[in-house]
Amino acid sequence: MRWSLFVVFITIACSSQAKTTLQQEIEGNWLSSKNILDYGFFEKYAIVNGSILYYEKIGQRNKAVVITFKNSGIKLFVKKINNNSISVVNNGLRSILTNQKSDNPNFGSNAAVFSPFFKQAFFYLSGVVKGYNPRFAGFKYVRLIHQNFISVNNDEVLLTEIKPDGSFAINIPISNPKEILIQFGDFTTSIYATPGGNLVVYTEYQVPPGLRSDPGQINDFLDSRILFSGKDALINTERKMYLTHFYGIWTSPELDKQKVNLNATEFKLFRLRDRTKQLTDLHSFTARYHCSFKFERLLTNYIDYTAGIDILSSVANNAKNTSKVEDGYFSFTDSIKLNNPDALITGQYNEFLRSWFLVNFNVLKPSVKSLLEATRNSGYEIEPEDAAFITNYYKINKNIDSKDFDSLSEDKKTKLRNILIKYDAALDIGVRQMYAEIHKADRLKAISLAEMQNPDGIGKDILLGKLGAFQLEEGRQLSDTDIAYFRNKISNKKIFAWLMDASKILKSNLANTKINPVIVDNTVLAEGNKFFKDLIGKYKGKVIYIDFWAPWCGPCMAEMPYSKKLQQQFTGKPVVFLYLGMQCSKDSWQKTIKAQNMKGEHYLLSKDEDLILSKMFRVNGIPHYGLVDRSGKIYDADAMRPSDFEHLASQIDFLLK
Repeated sequence: MRWSLFVVFITIACSSQAKTTLQQEIEGNWLSSKNILDYGFFEKYAIVNGSILYYEKIGQRNKAVVITFKNSGIKLFVKKINNNSISVVNNGLRSILTNQKSDNPNFGSNAAVFSPFFKQAFFYLSGVVKGYNPRFAGFKYVRLIHQNFISVNNDEVLLTEIKPDGSFAINIPISNPKEILIQFGDFTTSIYATPGGNLVVYTEYQVPPGLRSDPGQINDFLDSRILFSGKDALINTERKMYLTHFYGIWTSPELDKQKVNLNATEFKLFRLRDRTKQLTDLHSFTARYHCSFKFERLLTNYIDYTAGIDILSSVANNAKNTSKVEDGYFSFTDSIKLNNPDALITGQYNEFLRSWFLVNFNVLKPSVKSLLEATRNSGYEIEPEDAAFITNYYKINKNIDSKDFDSLSEDKKTKLRNILIKYDAALDIGVRQMYAEIHKADRLKAISLAEMQNPDGIGKDILLGKLGAFQLEEGRQLSDTDIAYFRNKISNKKIFAWLMDASKILKSNLANTKINPVIVDNTVLAEGNKFFKDLIGKYKGKVIYIDFWAPWCGPCMAEMPYSKKLQQQFTGKPVVFLYLGMQCSKDSWQKTIKAQNMKGEHYLLSKDEDLILSKMFRVNGIPHYGLVDRSGKIYDADAMRPSDFEHLASQIDFLLK
């Protein structure tokens, strides 16, 4: 269409407040007889023949409202026929539009809305960043992040380059409708993608001077300027409009306050009441704006499973919670269902299942007896006399110098301390094995509760997939017994196939490394690989311990004393400590290095370098650590922290051999 002067004449009942009348009587989506979104009128912009235009001026002429659009061109004559329809005359062509809610606007047949899940197809995303200048922007990549249904800790991450004219495009293989996070420069937003769909995103990177010092205001400003076109434009426009409304009402500070002030049961009741209010508000919003059925379905599930996530997080985070939560607490899953194929359209369902998978049901409890048993099962023997002494006097996860051991004589304290030192490595492995068994029992309880609701349910299958994927993410291959178990228990063939694919990737990686291998995504851009090789090139033949950090990151700085201790441990050995500063200014980076006397190799990552290495090392937050072996290969993309001193030191020792 032409981009020239655009004037809209809307003939409605005469009013001295034309803009108010416009908003009240024709605000929302208007559909053609072919059930296609042709026109929509909203607070700051309108959809005209499928294109989005901003208002410049709203006036009145006789019984018509005259709207002038920025960069406009055609005159529209719009007459109100009744409360649910209007007549639009555009260049002599007359169309009858309705604003009655449709089950399926702009999505083709009903079958397309309820298309089979787990059938992979490409989603084509393209866009333009208006005002982008590669010389001054400081970035040239867009990062896209979306969830894998069976993964517990790993997201799918893709990078695509922004061309000098500000355009970008990428085909994303997906198997179900989902939210995708988009990041470039200092900006983060999200879109909604469907298999076989397409979307064009128009945004800009020109920020008013008064906002440039506030990252939050920058993000809000840029997010408010986004426009969509393409097959998935309607659902994205509706979703964006609603989420702006939603988060303007339901603020997280109040939620965080209640998490702290209420115990788990009290918070659950509070959050379920909140959910009811949110669903009522959603239905009112949908009716007011005549939103699509697909929108209402998506956001209903979004609200449900966001509430479920909050309720489960309260169990883990609230200090007022007791160590055990009764099974009755989880009765909320009767309404926020564990098995819900309809909820596969939102990533919040997957995040809810992930939270459910990680719930501590306290099926097993740590004990000295289970610790000693786990140690023996790991191949370590403890002399009977020492085992008896530990059984009688040791308390799990307690410091000998704390008040927990005040009743012991100094002789017994000394003996216990010496025994623990003697078996330090063995008991350490035993502790890990014990908690692995405890957590496995909790995971199986989570799956069992889902299976009780529906033996063939999709939630149960996804949880089983996560059980296998979690083992693989820890670098432990699936045994033949494991595979037979998953083949028998997982009803959905696609989920089982995904698990087997992940197992094959790990098996391939095991051929190149001996312990603690990780699954590394191989889709990093060639330029990213070149940057990484250049970064570590001067350390050839050395083990490299990488620390992703920032001056503002409290946990990062808390690890620094342990990092110094680790450096001292390997003084004179071919080990490099490489500190990669990220998401901070050069000034604060330099001042912190000096103030903290941080020895080692230092490099401040640019925004693009941050994106590249975050993908390679699966950095979802900091502090984050990585290990590179002496051949320059990533050995552990998610290495232990310096405070996990003994384990990390033994791992580095292994790589030095």
